[in-house]
Amino acid sequence: MLYCSFLTMPIDRLCRSTFTVFFMTLGLMPSVAAYPRIVPLRTSITFPAQSPVNRWSVPVKATDGRTAYVLSLAPDFSVGDHLAVLTLVLRHSGDKADAANLLDPTGIWHGIQPCDFVANGLIGGAQKSVLGEKRTITPKGLGLVVRITVSKAIVSPISAGNYQLEALDLQIEVDNSKELSLQRPMMWYTAFALNTSVVWCGCSGTIVRFEKTPPQFPSVRFQRN
Repeated sequence: MLYCSFLTMPIDRLCRSTFTVFFMTLGLMPSVAAYPRIVPLRTSITFPAQSPVNRWSVPVKATDGRTAYVLSLAPDFSVGDHLAVLTLVLRHSGDKADAANLLDPTGIWHGIQPCDFVANGLIGGAQKSVLGEKRTITPKGLGLVVRITVSKAIVSPISAGNYQLEALDLQIEVDNSKELSLQRPMMWYTAFALNTSVVWCGCSGTIVRFEKTPPQFPSVRFQRN
C-alpha cells in the first residue's frame, strides 16, 4: 500500500506532486454539453398575401419557463413588391434581427432550403413541390426537431415564369429530438486528462510514478447508466 507522507518529503518533490495533482484536476474536469429542453410547441400560420408577415413571431419556451428561441417569418419580395418567398426563421432569444437563421445555419442563398417557401416552387401545390408537403429540419447542435406541414399553398402569376404567394398555411411542431430525449448525462474529458501522469508519494518521500499513454484522441466521453 502506498502512503503520502508530506512531512518527510523534500520541498521540491512536494511542489512537484502538488502541481501534478492540480493539473490532473484541471484535466479531469468534465465539459458537459447540455441543450435546453423545450416545452413542445405546436402552432400554425395562416397567411394571406396582404398580412404583415414580418410581425408574426412565436416564442419557444424552455422547461424552466424562459424563452429559449423565437420563431418568425422573413419575407422576400421580388420587383414590384410581390411576395416571392417566405422563410421560417428560428433564432435564439435575444438575437438581433439579422442573426443567422438556425434552421439554415449554412446561410447559403442558392437553392431551396426546407425552411423556404418559394412561390415558383409551389406552382403545382405543396404535394408536387421539390420538398413536398411535409418537411423535417433537425438544427445542428440544438437537440431540436422541427416538423412543418404545408396544408395550403396558393400562388398567382406576375410575369412569364414568375409567381407570387397568395396564401400559405403551415402547421409547425418544435420538439426535443429523439437523441436528446434518450440522452443521459454525458461527461467529456480532454486529451490532457487522458495523458496525465499519476504521481504518488511513498512513505520515505520517494516519488512513485504510474503513467498511461493512451491513443491521442482529442476527447472522450462517458455515459452514465
